[in-house]
Amino acid sequence: MHPHHDTEIITYMISGELAHNDSLGSGDTTRPGDVQYMSAGTGITHSEVNPSKVNPAKLLQIGLMADKKSYMPRYEQKAFPASGDDWDLLVSPDGRDGSLSIRQDATRLRAKWTKLTTLMHNFAAERTGRLQVVSGTVHAGDIELSAGDALAIESEANVTLTANAGAEVLLFDLGYLGRTRGLTSPSSPTTLLSPFPRACGSRPSPCRGRGISRPYPSSRVWVNL
Repeated sequence: MHPHHDTEIITYMISGELAHNDSLGSGDTTRPGDVQYMSAGTGITHSEVNPSKVNPAKLLQIGLMADKKSYMPRYEQKAFPASGDDWDLLVSPDGRDGSLSIRQDATRLRAKWTKLTTLMHNFAAERTGRLQVVSGTVHAGDIELSAGDALAIESEANVTLTANAGAEVLLFDLGYLGRTRGLTSPSSPTTLLSPFPRACGSRPSPCRGRGISRPYPSSRVWVNL
């Protein structure tokens, strides 16, 4: 097990399974399409293990600083069936529309394409976006992105994404981050720690890896050690 505190940790399974256990007594197996949420608060220890001896596990895990310190820790997990060719709300500050409620000024959306479609997301004033491509090829305006790529979206009123069947993205709509990773605005202190895909080995072992930046500093591809 390893510890965390004052961090909102959101895990999205892409393939395989991940077995979770923590000091709250929570124990779950996370499967493709599931979202796991852990609010570390005053402190939590947990383990993440690929239970399969054959199948690798691939996931996206994002850390956000909580909007204040010393919350009581908590844990939740939920399956989110894809609506297809539209946005699915996965997490939000208020838990609206069946999303998981997190302790930060951030929403996380998912889109999965079943046919050639263009989707748009509008940003309120002084909000930013972080787009992560899970699979396929996606065009954000004239920028082409492939699986594993990420895009920082700042000072834009909206983002328009065009993709074909098989493409999938996750999008964070965040309180203003500032242009330097890790800086916060006093009026809206949302700090994005590290969105990164992770690949867990095919043996029952903790998920550990090394980071390879591509192409934005807060996008990392993790490979099994």
